[in-house]
Amino acid sequence: FEVFGSSENGFGSNCSDFDVCFRYIRSNDDIINKHELLTIINVECSLKFAGFTRVTSIMAAKVPIVKFTTDVDGCEINGDISYYSELALHNTILLRRYCTWTKDEMLSKLGVFIKRWAKTCDICDAAKGSLCAYAYMILLIHFLQRLQPHPLLPVLQEMGVKREIRVSGWDVYFCDDAPKPNWSQCTLSVGDLFLKFIEYYANFDWSLQVVQIRQSRTLTKIERGWDTQMCIEDPFNLDVNHGSAISKQMFTFILKSFSISREVFIASKDRGTFIGQIAAEEDTDSHEEFIARCAVSNY
Repeated sequence: FEVFGSSENGFGSNCSDFDVCFRYIRSNDDIINKHELLTIINVECSLKFAGFTRVTSIMAAKVPIVKFTTDVDGCEINGDISYYSELALHNTILLRRYCTWTKDEMLSKLGVFIKRWAKTCDICDAAKGSLCAYAYMILLIHFLQRLQPHPLLPVLQEMGVKREIRVSGWDVYFCDDAPKPNWSQCTLSVGDLFLKFIEYYANFDWSLQVVQIRQSRTLTKIERGWDTQMCIEDPFNLDVNHGSAISKQMFTFILKSFSISREVFIASKDRGTFIGQIAAEEDTDSHEEFIARCAVSNY
């Protein structure tokens, strides 16, 4: 068993799910494909027998999983177990490395806040047809790599001595060296960066561009042969578009959420107060009030 996802990638909180990858030490693709569903069924039965609650297998997902809930010292924890999600482990390591490139855990804090904002706006739940939390972290890293005039993050898959590392048929190389001191000249606060993130995607050209974090040059939908409403490329499995399931109606809803949030946060007379509170990591109730104003249902 290996842990991946938000509890390991630097973007976790007390409310994060616990994601676990189950795999055999020695295996091959034929065995994986043949026994995947049977393994998931066995895991589901084992969890129920062990006393876990709300145990449910989801076979129709891209990667079949078993969802469960358990209680640890009076705290309810939700978790997922998948079978042989090896690429997900490398995605976790990549995001964790990106988190080390910013001072004072700035990327982690910004990512957690963006997930709170997106969930409050009802645009961060893949099961309901919107984007998953991982997709928002790709959006965030993409934005910070292109931040002007000083990018906050580099493009790790373009750095270092390039060497091919194959996992499940895909190249998972990225520069895993320790961050270079003072690499970025960006001096913006977490609050300022959040506002710029909202502005960036409120004006993003979704009709032409793909959001991706593996290269510094712009990637177009024509190059990828994709024509979905939102194109968000996985950094390793280049066949995966994390925006492929977004309907036209949901796309409009997400864009409206960005637009309303821009008005709430940027045009608000309380903008300065909000930025100061984010920087000081205080006044959570006030943060929630700001975020609550962004919900499309209010308009």
